Amino acid sequence: MGSRWRIGRGNSVHVYSDRWIPRPTTFKVISPMKLNERVTVDSLKLASGHWNVDLLKENFLPDDVDMILSLPPVAPSVDDALLWHFESDGNYSVRSGYRVGCVMSAPPGSSSLDESTSWWKALWRFRIPPKIKIFLWRACHHWLPTMLFLAKRGVPSDGLCPRCHKRLESIIHAIWGCRDLGSVRRNCVFLHGLVITDDMHFHDLMLLILNSIKISEVELLCVIFWRVWFYRNQLIHKLDGQDLGEVVNWASNFLEEWQSYQMVTPSTKVNVVEQIPKWQPPLAGYWKINTDAASCYRNRIIGLGIVVRDVFGTVKLACARKLEAMFSPLVAEALAVLDGIHLAVDAGLVPFQIDTDSLIVVNLVNKGDSSSADVGHIIADIVRFLRSLESCSIAFTPRKRNAVAHSLARTALSIASDRCWVDSCPPCVERLVLLDSSV
Repeated sequence: MGSRWRIGRGNSVHVYSDRWIPRPTTFKVISPMKLNERVTVDSLKLASGHWNVDLLKENFLPDDVDMILSLPPVAPSVDDALLWHFESDGNYSVRSGYRVGCVMSAPPGSSSLDESTSWWKALWRFRIPPKIKIFLWRACHHWLPTMLFLAKRGVPSDGLCPRCHKRLESIIHAIWGCRDLGSVRRNCVFLHGLVITDDMHFHDLMLLILNSIKISEVELLCVIFWRVWFYRNQLIHKLDGQDLGEVVNWASNFLEEWQSYQMVTPSTKVNVVEQIPKWQPPLAGYWKINTDAASCYRNRIIGLGIVVRDVFGTVKLACARKLEAMFSPLVAEALAVLDGIHLAVDAGLVPFQIDTDSLIVVNLVNKGDSSSADVGHIIADIVRFLRSLESCSIAFTPRKRNAVAHSLARTALSIASDRCWVDSCPPCVERLVLLDSSV
């Protein structure tokens, strides 16, 4: 039900018959068969191990192409392996197995009391702002004033969508199904393959999603729904400023910033002027590496930001790297950490302490064995480096203490080619470096 292949060499996984696409619940390609029935996934790769993009675009539907390109790069020496899709470490858990089993065994359009209770508990545990939780609560109870809702309540309205003026404006249509929201749907790669119709009950939709994708992706989708509804209201009130193509990117950045702030303890929030969290310098005799990743869903690119500083906050190396890919946030953050290690080792800047604002990456590295995860081979490389380098370590840091690396990652999204600065940093982060060094 929830298992699929993690692609390594790709020589043991068949393209059309095996489960390897990160799309619940079939995990199979949906494109019509153009290649040989028994062709294996390694045939879709170049000699370097990277995907043959031209071949993919020629033989697969865009949804499948996006899904395949979202898979992380793997060295040709790595074997294919089975993983459990619904856990970040790739290992099966009874909890996620139970949830998936409930969804698979339930008739379409039905939701049991246990499932409903599970959804409400999950909603209040989501790491999203309270106002978005209230928005979702109202949507689940059909209390959003869509045109269809107003018409049913006797308010003068034809019930049609104010965007497309073609379909009745149900809640699902307003925040997902409208034809004018095509750019939002295309950028939500993690939902490709799920069938969502305008007549679905919002509560049933959220149950389906909760049991089909990762919690971090559910949280992101909640923010996307809320933002789309905000733009819909702007349209109703004839306000400008809508950019639907940037909704997913905006939601991702907004959620990262908000979750990072929540990592700050309540006592830190009291005196904003004096207690804004700042960069943590390394121990004497060590270098500090900070890494981060950013993404632009619309342009299908990833930005990696890396900065290496001494105990006084002086920048020794800074790097901004752009990848033309659409990896998951977890894969992008892990690649940033690995790039930071490579950069420091090549420059002889050891021993070091490396900080990232991805707690999942830190936990997977400290666990030591994540071979079942999509990101497992990247984590394995990080672990191998840290074990071979004396006294080097990795730790989590809140986004507020990772501002320079984050700014470099954002900068990487707009550069033509990779940039590296030695004994200096780009003007866009000079002020942030100065603030950090005054700690």
